[in-house]
Amino acid sequence: MGYVDDLAVLAGLAPGTESRQSTNVHAATGIAHGDSSDGRVLVDMGGVSITGDGSQYVSVPTMVDVRDGDEVHVELVGADGTAKSMVVTGVVGGGDRTRTDVDNAVSDASQAVSDASQAVDTAGKAADTAATAKQSADKAIAETKDLVTLRIDSSRGTVFKNSEVSTVLTVRCYKRGAEITTREGLRDALSDQTARIRWYVLREGDTDWVSLADSDPMLSNDGFTLTVTPNDVTVKCTFKAEIVTD
Repeated sequence: MGYVDDLAVLAGLAPGTESRQSTNVHAATGIAHGDSSDGRVLVDMGGVSITGDGSQYVSVPTMVDVRDGDEVHVELVGADGTAKSMVVTGVVGGGDRTRTDVDNAVSDASQAVSDASQAVDTAGKAADTAATAKQSADKAIAETKDLVTLRIDSSRGTVFKNSEVSTVLTVRCYKRGAEITTREGLRDALSDQTARIRWYVLREGDTDWVSLADSDPMLSNDGFTLTVTPNDVTVKCTFKAEIVTD
């Protein structure tokens, strides 16, 4: 009796022969009709119809994962002449597919580790950048607190005509709110012994500012005071002062 006859007996379409004591195992192949689910799969055994409804496939327990269209190994177990129990024991080429799935899983895991490592590296760089930015900000704040600011007080503004009376311009310097009134105090505040006040004048018709020498007679009090008289102004001029160092 061939395996198709065995299938016919299993399906109840042919009478069995008398019972035999020996149990035999027959191997067959078939094509999966759909993916396996809940431990079973529909298998098309080929040949003539073997089920009552005339279909080519039967529901068979499976020991492996089966996908639609797979060629599967089927074992038929039972005594000759009796109904056989059937089970799918393997998939032709299934080992290659399993190996591919394993390789893909390993590759995905490796990529995930790489992505995680890169994310950690990026986060570390971001933290370093943030720390550097904070240090720069703290330094800028500290430097701002240590800056010496300058303003000019004048009794008659900073633009003069020769028809007006004398005007005294006074430089006022501050560091952290404390006023600096001497050259020595300015140099101590800046930790630079070359620091000094430098005055500039822009006369009407000129495009460039001209610096005044420290010995200019208009200057006094180490440059903190500039006195402008009508004789110092031909038509009109503007003055400004800056803190300079060598």
